[in-house]
Amino acid sequence: MWKYFKEMERILSVQELNDLATEVAEAYADPRGTYETTKKMLAEEFEMTPNIVDKLLDYAVVHSLVSSAVVYRMEKRAEKNQSRYSPDKKAHSVHTHYSELRRKRIEYQICMLTEVEIREVAVRFAENSQITKEDLAISYGLDKSSIDVILKKAITENICDDETFKKIERRSLAVNGDPQVKEFFNQLRKRREATKKNFFA
Repeated sequence: MWKYFKEMERILSVQELNDLATEVAEAYADPRGTYETTKKMLAEEFEMTPNIVDKLLDYAVVHSLVSSAVVYRMEKRAEKNQSRYSPDKKAHSVHTHYSELRRKRIEYQICMLTEVEIREVAVRFAENSQITKEDLAISYGLDKSSIDVILKKAITENICDDETFKKIERRSLAVNGDPQVKEFFNQLRKRREATKKNFFA
């Protein structure tokens, strides 16, 4: 029986660990069956402690081993289980935990991209108004919410050129020209200029 996650990381190859984390996460999220899957049940099935199940579930989310849809089902399962078994019957801590996991997941996805890929995403979004953020996310195997962060990074870190930035701004304002959106792009422009100054300082 597995008792420690660190032991797992030491003994298993990255691929084996990824495969196991994916299998556990998908089993936890699986909507089929008449019973509600719990971490304790999975621990017995996979011959490990409930604590390791917890770590594998988090690992699968952060490392993008499962889709956004699976993450959503995992969160809903956790909320349901917590409301059944916790004394206060609240799912607030589950929501907070999954929000943090999603933040780390986006960070991980963006860290895995090269500057060339980030520039490519920005150019594709700027040049083709028919391509949606969801289309881009699917083509790069990312979450839709990662695209906004990538575009922001491309602009503020001067990964894309000025013309691409202008096209992204025009496209975005055509969809939503609210003062807040205009101010958002003004802030991006200021950060972009500051980055240029620091680079050439």
